[in-house]
Amino acid sequence: MKEYSKLISVVVPLVIRLLAFTLIVSLASCVTTKNTVQDIQLQFLAGEISQSMMAEGKSVIAVSDFPDIDGNIRRYSFYVTEELTTRLFQTGKFKVIERNMMEQILRELELTSTDLFDSTNVKQVGKMLGVDAIVVGSLAKTGKFIKINARIISVETAEVLAVSSVNVDYYEAVQEMWDSTVEAVGVLEKGEESEIQLGTEESPITWAFVPAGEIERAVSAAQSVADLLYNKTGLYFSTSAATEYADVIEAMASDPPEVHMASLDTFAYVLAADRGAAEATLVSVRFGSPTYSSQFIVRADSGISKVADLKGKTFARPDPMSTSGSIVPMLAIRAAGINPEADLKEIIDAGSHVAVVAAVYNKDVDAGATYVDARVSLEKDHSDIMDKVVVLKVMADIPNDGLQFVPSLPKEMRDKIVKALFEIAATKEGKEVLETAYGWNAMEKHDDSFYDIFRQLLQTSGLTIEEFRQLTNR
Repeated sequence: MKEYSKLISVVVPLVIRLLAFTLIVSLASCVTTKNTVQDIQLQFLAGEISQSMMAEGKSVIAVSDFPDIDGNIRRYSFYVTEELTTRLFQTGKFKVIERNMMEQILRELELTSTDLFDSTNVKQVGKMLGVDAIVVGSLAKTGKFIKINARIISVETAEVLAVSSVNVDYYEAVQEMWDSTVEAVGVLEKGEESEIQLGTEESPITWAFVPAGEIERAVSAAQSVADLLYNKTGLYFSTSAATEYADVIEAMASDPPEVHMASLDTFAYVLAADRGAAEATLVSVRFGSPTYSSQFIVRADSGISKVADLKGKTFARPDPMSTSGSIVPMLAIRAAGINPEADLKEIIDAGSHVAVVAAVYNKDVDAGATYVDARVSLEKDHSDIMDKVVVLKVMADIPNDGLQFVPSLPKEMRDKIVKALFEIAATKEGKEVLETAYGWNAMEKHDDSFYDIFRQLLQTSGLTIEEFRQLTNR
């Protein structure tokens, strides 16, 4: 009897452990199966969209966030958008516009994803994104399933090109994302940001910049940098291509920050630092130097031989807050006895340095200002650019653009990002994408004091930083 009891005391615990293990394996298998089924369903949906796009001869597409039937955007909406975007891109048959670019356009137009069911809005947003079609849709919870309805809308005609739908099991992982709603343009609801850790897929670190050259190539390369950073750090990043530095500064200064790191040029950084919105960390190196120069350019046949001759002329700049294209040139114009606001016939904001060169070349304006030497970017298309567009004057050196963080970003996270960037820059692939995205050949560590020489230059004008910003925006 004692031996039997002893045997029971040994066997029963083993049996219990075996049953527990079997139950765990069974549950894990269940979850894995549900994940696999969901993958198949989303792959089917992406396949339907892909076939319809090919049949209609469309090659550039954007995917909007799918609201629920009440118009709410849920975290699961983000998941569906990201999955469809990734799967469509992986086909290799389409150019797929990043979700953050869609968000940027919607914010600018004060629209939401639900507004894309309107044909007028589809056309406007689609043309701004440069796409052939936009995938819109909705989510509907029906019992134990979530039905995903998708439709492809032509940007040119606003016609529905195709429709498709799938049912996804409403299991725990899906339920967690479904139960969390966000603002329609993709911003976490107030108070939710503290619950989701920054650097996760749900709350990526946003890196904003203003492309100096071809926007599409720069945006694509910036995303490649973000992917490389993820591989090095395990942190998720989203990239945001802005049209003006002022927008980036406002996003960094918001509470909570909408942008966590940025590539600001010198004046934009000084202005952001003055507002307590940015802290310098890295400065880019181009052609072996962390500084660069600004230049005035004119047509060779313009008759303009000195800065004073710009009085009464039309003038192009990339952006009101561009250091080399606006701030430093305006200081030089004032030093020549010209009041830019009163004495120049017109000031045109061209949108980029390359656009300024093109405007001068095409005689759209009499003169312009860019970094040295932005003309090279157009040599491929205009072999006579260096002869037709000449440099009127080169100004003093100023710090290059670089990388800045919002003060609230933890030091540990900053250090990890900086370390990863240096490792990326040491590889062939990393060098290529950093140069394409940001025009960086290398990087150097510099803090805020590196910009003091520029601050001294501003002081010679007798204006404060804010006063000068206001003047440039007029």
